[in-house]
Amino acid sequence: MSTEIHWFRRPGAIAPDHPGTLNPVYELLDHPIVLGRADDPFLAPEHDAEGFFTHEVALDRVAKLAGILRLLGVGPDAPVRIAAEVPEPAAVLARLAVIRVGGRLTEDASAPVDVELRASRSAPVRDVHRAFDKPVRRLPSGFEGVAVAARGEDGALAAPVDLDPVMRDARIEPAAAAELPADLVVIAREDGAQVPALAVAESPASVLTVPIAN
Repeated sequence: MSTEIHWFRRPGAIAPDHPGTLNPVYELLDHPIVLGRADDPFLAPEHDAEGFFTHEVALDRVAKLAGILRLLGVGPDAPVRIAAEVPEPAAVLARLAVIRVGGRLTEDASAPVDVELRASRSAPVRDVHRAFDKPVRRLPSGFEGVAVAARGEDGALAAPVDLDPVMRDARIEPAAAAELPADLVVIAREDGAQVPALAVAESPASVLTVPIAN
């Protein structure tokens, strides 16, 4: 993957002291597709043995979840936690979705957040259903067994909602890569370290929880 940063607006273009705007997820997913790598694997084989998650499929799932998060109010500085119990590859796709809209990934399990993704207690839906008396295979949403909870008016996280059917709702529009200030904090580490968008764009490993394909 190229280490060149693809700026939406370069530093100083908006104002002399402006850090410029970019999006780390654009570097990881959108730009490779522009270069003709839509069908190339995105995740390393040990996390996607069937090669289902190409760059195109990964972008589709990440952008759709980002659209859901945007409807829940996630944007710049909104804290979001991906619980440790969320399995791969859903966890890495979710992290990318949060950053795509500028949310702040919060790694501290005790810190207050606006939205949390966690393991669902519902039984997963079978990957085959029947339509017109013929079996039809359901393509994975990527978030089977994952639920999302958002903060309610009372300040507490509401009851979690299964993500799989929401991901399949055609009424929800995918979110484009937001123009993020390069100095916007997008990861708050458990040790208190704060990681800006530029650092993630320069070193994608800082946000990924599993290796990606080369």
